[in-house]
Amino acid sequence: MLQSDVPVKIRLAFTFEPKRRSCFIISQNQSMIINAFFLVSFIKSQKTRYTYTMAAAIKYSLDQFVKTIGTFQSMKDDLDEDYYTDLEEIVNNAMKQVSDRTGKYLHNLHEHQPDEDTLQKIIDNVPSSLSYEDEWGEEGGEIPIQTAAISDVHFVPLLAKEGVKHNVGRDDARGGLL
Repeated sequence: MLQSDVPVKIRLAFTFEPKRRSCFIISQNQSMIINAFFLVSFIKSQKTRYTYTMAAAIKYSLDQFVKTIGTFQSMKDDLDEDYYTDLEEIVNNAMKQVSDRTGKYLHNLHEHQPDEDTLQKIIDNVPSSLSYEDEWGEEGGEIPIQTAAISDVHFVPLLAKEGVKHNVGRDDARGGLL
């Protein structure tokens, strides 16, 4: 028996079978299958207050994010200024996270061993990651080229070249080596 004063939340999936002209509700762990029409009729007959929310299942992916941002960028002049400003803030926060995550990746090149072409593309797309300071190490605050100089010198020439190009470690810091 349902009690109207006790809210119950169950994550459900709906399935529709056109041949049978029926719709079923299946609980997430599939322990309960109920004919949806019967359930709604039953709840209404109990004079119980009920609400339901049906949200579209959205799986965000990198491709979808890039597509969405590209679309909004092309609509820049048509969008409300405040809305566009909010979108810019969201993208800036996302780019900061991408830079931080890429910086962590660059600190672990000895584990990942990307080829030079891949590493070059990563740096070209997120040059700010060359300045990402780690939180570990002997003194902490090391940047990727300093970690590479200790763990895998193979990557140092490329990191130094790109570091000079992107002024890592300020002028005359040799791309962060000094």
